[in-house]
Amino acid sequence: EILDVFRYDDEFEKNEEIWTKIKKEILGEEEDSGSEGDSSTDDGSSGTASDSDSEDDNDGGEDVPDQELALTTSISKSQSNTTIIQDFSESDLIHLRRTIYLTIMSSATFEECTHKLAKMSIPPGRELELINMLIECCSQERTFLRYYGLISSRFCHMHERWRTAFALSFEEQYTTIHRLETNKL
Repeated sequence: EILDVFRYDDEFEKNEEIWTKIKKEILGEEEDSGSEGDSSTDDGSSGTASDSDSEDDNDGGEDVPDQELALTTSISKSQSNTTIIQDFSESDLIHLRRTIYLTIMSSATFEECTHKLAKMSIPPGRELELINMLIECCSQERTFLRYYGLISSRFCHMHERWRTAFALSFEEQYTTIHRLETNKL
């Protein structure tokens, strides 16, 4: 079909209401804002009818949104208890690794780098990410630079959690060193 051509939709308002309901269902929006907009369109469409009909529509319209509101709030409460979205893409981990890498590479001295990395407040349990990034950055260099050793030393002097993490990382690297390429040794 041709996607680039405008076609007039005779049932625009009906389709728009359907898409609004779908959007609210997907996004979990409350019915408050949508019901106010729907009542204003109902008032505009009922203005063409007689005055007695519009009064009847308004009286009936006020009872229905309250019932719908109570129903939607009970549904939204039950959905909020059961709907838990888990992010398996680990985008926060990727962002943390990128930030660590850029901080390591952009710092002029090891003291500046250590200060910036310590200021990042890496969450507990993510210490190994910093250590692995230090190891990867060091392995990319042609020759050994004291820069990475001094950063590691500063972190070991800062807190016990870093000493433990470096010990675990050393053990892991030592057990897998036979898999590394000669250049990375």
